[in-house]
Amino acid sequence: MIKDGKIVFISDIHMGCHEGLFPEKPWHPWGWFGVERAKFLGEFLSRLADDPQVHTVVVLGDLFDDWVVPTHLPPAEDSDAPDALLQRIVQAGENEPIRQGFIRLAGQGKELRYVHGNHDMFLAEGLLHQWVPDFVCEPDNAGPGTGAYVLDGLLRAEHGCAYCLANAPYLEDGEYRYPVGYYLARIDAYNRAVNNNSADYLHIFARLCDSLLDKDENVGEALLAEAVDAKLAPGSPFIMNNAYPNDLTVSSVATQFMDWFAQWDKRNYPVKAALAVTGEVFGLRQIMRDLWLKPGKAKIAVCGHTHRASLWAYPHSAGEPDPDRPCDSIRSFVAKASFLPKRTTKTTRYRLEICKTSFVIS
Repeated sequence: MIKDGKIVFISDIHMGCHEGLFPEKPWHPWGWFGVERAKFLGEFLSRLADDPQVHTVVVLGDLFDDWVVPTHLPPAEDSDAPDALLQRIVQAGENEPIRQGFIRLAGQGKELRYVHGNHDMFLAEGLLHQWVPDFVCEPDNAGPGTGAYVLDGLLRAEHGCAYCLANAPYLEDGEYRYPVGYYLARIDAYNRAVNNNSADYLHIFARLCDSLLDKDENVGEALLAEAVDAKLAPGSPFIMNNAYPNDLTVSSVATQFMDWFAQWDKRNYPVKAALAVTGEVFGLRQIMRDLWLKPGKAKIAVCGHTHRASLWAYPHSAGEPDPDRPCDSIRSFVAKASFLPKRTTKTTRYRLEICKTSFVIS
């Protein structure tokens, strides 16, 4: 049963720790989400708490980010805990306005739901509850980052990384491991910290996509190319927490993923490698259409991951997605879907909003 009122979707905030915003010299900041934006988001959440029409807020992953750390620095120094950086993010004062916003939402009776992404795929439910006790985590039934918020065959909302070649986790020796996107994020953080190069991280995946589709499908070579761009030598180490092996280098990680394109199709992923490559930048629309936008599954799909809030839908009478209706390029970290049932003699109409954009699905 769908409640009257509004559901608000938020994705890809990428909160980091204090050190990423205010590093010691000579390093430059490498964190993605600054203090002013945290204040803005906290104020936004507080306004939602006061909105009587809002009944649910869904976080579609990557609220926390324990990937963006320069390769030459430990994610959390002198710690044996695998989630040590996530613990620091939880404790960071810079993120307190956001925490207070969620607490206020819960205090006003709003439902809080959490779907994991890739940058927070190993965030434990207990640690999330330490930060805000009222969050309900959607289960990751097919591995980290695969959860979804689902409504009665009408809507499916998820992060989207589970369908993306560089950012879906993989199972090895009974354990889920970091995908190649983790190492690309750390190379990008190194480039920011050491070279003060703040190029858009998404450009990395655009280049990766071009490289894999136009050349030899070699993921390892694409990683080496990004390392060269960041002025990292092949022998440069990836410093890890004490809980992980500390013998990783750019070269050894590249070797690990050299044939990842072929490995992907041998594993139990829901889409083929050729389509999973495009999911990083523009292919999620087709993936969600093929997998979920079908009668009996979902009429509406909402995704994060690409940093372009994406919502797709189809009119149930036609049974196929309508290419003229979806809005998939709203450049904001906040997407809003409002369900305002209006009963007619034949059907129920739902008004959808993304920021200032709205349309009606019959």
